[in-house]
Amino acid sequence: MVRSDRERTPPTDRLGRDPHQQDGLLWGFQLWVNLPARLKLCDPRYQEVSAARIPTVTRPGVVTVKVIAGEYGGTQGAVREIAVDPLYLDLALPEGATIELPLPPGHAALCHVFHGQGLVAGTQLDSPMLAVLGDGDLLHLTAGGGGLRCLLAAGRPLREPVARGARS
Repeated sequence: MVRSDRERTPPTDRLGRDPHQQDGLLWGFQLWVNLPARLKLCDPRYQEVSAARIPTVTRPGVVTVKVIAGEYGGTQGAVREIAVDPLYLDLALPEGATIELPLPPGHAALCHVFHGQGLVAGTQLDSPMLAVLGDGDLLHLTAGGGGLRCLLAAGRPLREPVARGARS
């Protein structure tokens, strides 16, 4: 889970509003990673990462890429040492901006549009929509009217049976 310290010291814009809120809601996302069978009985591990520790890469067209886990453009994310070698990016594209993102070969990937609209791998998505991506080496994103905010998550598939339910 990536957590911000906003609840203690909320940032505000010049009108006194929290810039991360929309209609009184604060966006928050958790990503739970399944472990390979050989690691299932290890001690649980939690990495708390403040927003200030997440590196941001800016690309032409004012595209911002927050590198939460994995690597993008030579920048290593703040969350590390995860068994499935994840890539987890928070992307912000202004209207009309385009970006191509390299995906690790063989990784399963998804793209969650949580604000705005645009083309994700050639398919129009509007918030809130999720695209499950096929195996490929590049993801093309183009922001529509009003821009695009999305999360890109990819990880090495475990190719192991999934046990449904909990043990007692």
